[in-house]
Amino acid sequence: MPVLLDAYQSVRGQIKSGLVLAGALEFGGGEVLGRLRLGSDGVTYLGRVADDELAALYQGALAFVYPSQDEGFGLPVLEAMASRVPVITTTGGALPEAAGDAAVLVAPGSVSELAEALRRVAGDATLRSTLVARGLARVADHSWDRTAEQTIEVYERAVARP
Repeated sequence: MPVLLDAYQSVRGQIKSGLVLAGALEFGGGEVLGRLRLGSDGVTYLGRVADDELAALYQGALAFVYPSQDEGFGLPVLEAMASRVPVITTTGGALPEAAGDAAVLVAPGSVSELAEALRRVAGDATLRSTLVARGLARVADHSWDRTAEQTIEVYERAVARP
């Protein structure tokens, strides 16, 4: 979270959107939020939100930013894409596999790359539209039905081995 807050603060005067943080404070997030003057810094922290609130946040977002350092897969990225929100994420862990070409990817921990991605996405409506279209196509590749089919195929191959 420090990377996102630092990147946002560096572009705050260049983009018109505030930063809304939702979710539990884990991995030292409480310390980071403690240094902010919430609201006056353009940052709003909501904590955990219900599913219906999360859907509303996605619908109102200019972009979904997921600056994970190392991610197992990245379901929140696909969830944002399914909600028609442009995504900015990192090359950490499996995120490039989850996002494909449907997100702006930055190096984990790079404040400057994340700040540039925020500027690009905020300032380019065509890029946002492209990311949304690619995101919807990407989500189609990761449907629950397709996941179930592939899981069954793996089990069938495993059972068929001598």
